[in-house]
Amino acid sequence: MWVIKIGGSLTESHLLPQWLNRIAEQGRGQVVIVPGGGKFADQVRHIQKILKFNEHTAHRMALLAMQQFGLILAASHVDFEAAYYLNQIPSILTQNRIAIWMPDYTDLDAAGVEETWNVSSDSLSAWLAGSLSATHLVVLKHLSNGINGQDISSLVRQGVLDKAFYKYTKNSTFCVHIQNVEQLTDFKFTALRSEDSIIYES
Repeated sequence: MWVIKIGGSLTESHLLPQWLNRIAEQGRGQVVIVPGGGKFADQVRHIQKILKFNEHTAHRMALLAMQQFGLILAASHVDFEAAYYLNQIPSILTQNRIAIWMPDYTDLDAAGVEETWNVSSDSLSAWLAGSLSATHLVVLKHLSNGINGQDISSLVRQGVLDKAFYKYTKNSTFCVHIQNVEQLTDFKFTALRSEDSIIYES
């Protein structure tokens, strides 16, 4: 099973339909998509600065932001289906479809997931990959300079990944792939290998 995080920043990109078509072609019955919050989450941050509400409230609003993008993704292809709870995902995949995870706070609260901006859709995708015993986690990112052999902690320091990502992937059994969205033509699910994953450095 592959978990693929699609950042909300792709909402206005011409590459989004191309990525969704690639996923639909190659990933039926095997892929769970995690939607980012994008501009929906940016609006939560903006309103929080004005109204000064707490992180708990902001976190739950950010989950709703992810669901908004998730609804868009679920409506984009006939083989995509929204999954509002973890236990819905296996049946969607069994039907040879692609699941769009709509994160619900009840699952995350039960798992003790931190309710702060340190945990964005990046970390939630890693948490989901671990919860589903996925083999691969693919995080789509706009990477103008590429990764160039950098490890996870370096990408976190640069703000490419959120602050909690290292925590949710350090001891994982799945392979982590940070994929440049511009390199669609180079991406094939069947070519994902453990040796291509990000290597952690102590």
